[in-house]
Amino acid sequence: MSEAVVLVGTKKGLFVGRSDEERREWDWSDPQFLMEAIYGTGIDTRGAAPRIFVSGTSEHWGPGVYYSDDRGLTWTETQGAAVRFPQEFGSSVERVWQIQPGGPNDPDVIYAGTQPSALFRSTDRGESFSLIQSLGSPSSRRVGSRLRRPGDPLRTSRSDRSGTRDSGNVDWRGLPDVRPR
Repeated sequence: MSEAVVLVGTKKGLFVGRSDEERREWDWSDPQFLMEAIYGTGIDTRGAAPRIFVSGTSEHWGPGVYYSDDRGLTWTETQGAAVRFPQEFGSSVERVWQIQPGGPNDPDVIYAGTQPSALFRSTDRGESFSLIQSLGSPSSRRVGSRLRRPGDPLRTSRSDRSGTRDSGNVDWRGLPDVRPR
């Protein structure tokens, strides 16, 4: 039988529910990440074993991204405040709202969306993240996007302080299709 796992993020921590294949009864964990607000969860099923991600925010330590390779029994924090703005930005990431795997052709890529609005990319299955500069630079005034068709690149645009427009034209064909169904 296969085990089902459900993650429930709250302002006070994370609860992990487990059930067998029949899903008639659920066993719930004690709260994990006690007193951290858990804003995002994600799962990457592209590897040999699934990797589960959660993002939490501690009022003392700030935001963090954690992963589990054993379906939520133990957790590892990504190293060195993995999701953060470069120091020259003079700003801090307040929350990580979303964690999602990249496409099937990029097996080690994970994306993290934050507040303030920015997108970070990991190329090592969530061990570390880098800011996608075309979306997170201080000169970004707006990000134009449209719903993608499979294979379409995501296009961005930004304006610098002089008002000059730079078309980012970042090609992220590996992102999963995000259209509503």
